[in-house]
Parts: sequence; structure tokens; C-alpha cells
Amino acid sequence: MKKANSNIPELERLKEFKKRSGWSYEKIGRRMGIHPQTVVFWLTRKHKPGKLAQDVLRRFLNEYFIQ
Repeated sequence: MKKANSNIPELERLKEFKKRSGWSYEKIGRRMGIHPQTVVFWLTRKHKPGKLAQDVLRRFLNEYFIQ
């Protein structure tokens, strides 16, 4: 069985961003305009972001994620 979020590369980038930056789920969620628990659910693969949330996630990563 495939994991629900295996096809969303932005989640791997978000996971890496959190690890590198040391930002809390609360800070990440606040910057994205979403509830911090949503970030937790995404990163623990309990929920998959919808199309609109994926757009928000991409914008966040484009602004804050440094390769």
C-alpha cells in the first residue's frame, strides 16, 4: 500500500525545512495561515494537503526554503 503523501515532494521539503530551521509547528502554521496541527498531520502523513493547501505550501517553501 502506498503512503498517502508519497506523491507530494513539497512535504519532504517542508520536513527538511523544519529540521534545518528549528521552527515550531506553530510558527510554520502561522506563516502559512493554517492551524499548526495541520502541519503536524501533513508531516506525520495522517492527512494529505488538498490542492489549495498545496499551493499555500509551495508559496511558503518558495519564500522560506533555501536549498
